[in-house]
Amino acid sequence: MDPVDKTFDIIYHYSQKISNNAQFGYNYLKHNVENAINKVTPTINENINTSLSNTNSSINNSSSWKYKPGLFKSTILSSERRGLKSIALVSSLLILSYYSVKYIQKQSNYYNKHNKRRAKRLANGARKEVVLIIGSISEPMTRFIAQDLEIRGFIVYVTSFNSQSDNKFFTNESFSDIKSLIISKDNYEFNQQQINKFDYLLNSNHIPFEGANPNKLNLISVILIPDFYYPTGKFHLISQNLLNESIVSNINLPINLFQNGLVGLVEKYESNIIVLSPITSSLIPYHFIENLSSKVLSELTRLLKLDYPNLNITNLKIGLINYKSNKKGLMKGNSMRKLFYKIFDLIYKNPKNWKNLEYIGVGARFLSIFGGIIPEWLIRNYFNNYFGTL
Repeated sequence: MDPVDKTFDIIYHYSQKISNNAQFGYNYLKHNVENAINKVTPTINENINTSLSNTNSSINNSSSWKYKPGLFKSTILSSERRGLKSIALVSSLLILSYYSVKYIQKQSNYYNKHNKRRAKRLANGARKEVVLIIGSISEPMTRFIAQDLEIRGFIVYVTSFNSQSDNKFFTNESFSDIKSLIISKDNYEFNQQQINKFDYLLNSNHIPFEGANPNKLNLISVILIPDFYYPTGKFHLISQNLLNESIVSNINLPINLFQNGLVGLVEKYESNIIVLSPITSSLIPYHFIENLSSKVLSELTRLLKLDYPNLNITNLKIGLINYKSNKKGLMKGNSMRKLFYKIFDLIYKNPKNWKNLEYIGVGARFLSIFGGIIPEWLIRNYFNNYFGTL
């Protein structure tokens, strides 16, 4: 088993164990509180009757004090009732909390099931919202997200180096609204010209079908999707060509595009920027390219937000996501559908509720918070079993 998958298996096992123990503890507490109330009630009633009988007998035997009917009875009853009310209140709060969580989960599932999540269109039904994806269409994650956005009614542009494999996908008639934006790995002036042409395309009049009024397109979002499959091994064993290609594609190219007109384009159309990155809170040994890319992309979102505070930019940390090919695996992650929902919700999220950091996938938030405190020697010894110590 791959070491990363094995790590996720262990984390998932203990998280499920903690969840089951918490549920058992709640049920145990609820059962004990109910039993306590049932046991206390007869005892309280008996004590009240005994106290009243003793009080009445002492009053009848006393000649120096005049008995006032109902005085002691009301005092004792009010005291005992306060105790019962406290127990009942605690029990009610516990039960209410439990069913509130269940109700929220049910409503969330209902919303996800019945909310169709469709892109906004013109009155005549034509598409007007454009999403630009910076990534390789040969990357499965990029391809799945592009296809889902196209199905939901967006016009999707994906950056391409005009390779034969890319052109084969873009000529697929099944996805006519997934188009390519040709860029270069090393010709930065060409990239700037392409950004300007893309701006001109968006601002031009479009006639979606014969007889329709011309309209202009709107760039609603820019999504940066890096590679999610990286070579593993010690740094000196990674080939120079593979290292250079990964750095250019995942680091240099996005920075170059933002620097050569993409930031201005986002400001012009008031678009938002979503940067996807794998979760690597603790630096995993023998994953140099993955660690470097993830850290640079996280810092890129933070620094862009510092320089452009009005930009809606977020770093979406990706945990374990289920592809079709790994559904039968031991470790179960979130479905791809939840990732699609998350991206769509971020595209149309209210700027007032915008967050710089979001999470999706099993283990994403947990590893982001607690991954950094895992002892380095423990991680190193674990991965040394797979890669050796030389």
